[in-house]
Amino acid sequence: MCAELCGVGHSRMWGEVVVLEADRFERWLAGEDVELAAPAEEPATLAPERAAPPARESLAERGLRIAAEHGCFNCHTNDGTTHLGPTWRGLYGSAVPLAGGDTVLATPEYLTESMMDPQAKVVAGFAPIMPTFRGQLEPAAVAALIEYIRSIRRPAAVTEPSRTGAASRPESRANASDTSARGAPPAGRSRERHLP
Repeated sequence: MCAELCGVGHSRMWGEVVVLEADRFERWLAGEDVELAAPAEEPATLAPERAAPPARESLAERGLRIAAEHGCFNCHTNDGTTHLGPTWRGLYGSAVPLAGGDTVLATPEYLTESMMDPQAKVVAGFAPIMPTFRGQLEPAAVAALIEYIRSIRRPAAVTEPSRTGAASRPESRANASDTSARGAPPAGRSRERHLP
């Protein structure tokens, strides 16, 4: 049943085991307040993939980082422009027209389904090219991605063109989770746009 609920990767799901002497365990089981020893520090060499994220990283910032690491910005944008996939700007909570003519509300459930089974509800006007992320994203990563999408639900504010003629986006500069107009491409990769 675990695989149906959260996918694969159980060996990467960490837990903590607290071992108590029999009498202390019985007191704990009876509901008494039993002082537990602080967990031992885990040597970094045992679990390098569990390296702590930056200390002040918000859930939305983590979502932005995960999106960049998984290549989401190769198809999606965060500034309101369309690309190979729908923009994430203004998506959360909006009515999404589907290819079959129906409309769905962009809720956490819909966004999760779109990541795990992207062919189930294809957005109108877009080709069904999104791959599944089932088994590739842990539930916490999905929650972070949804929080990032929620954090940019307002349309991008565009001011009057500057003297050079380019419009500026003050919200992009002020919002720490917006690192660029299109999102941050994965490290070492450039953004290419393929036109039909």
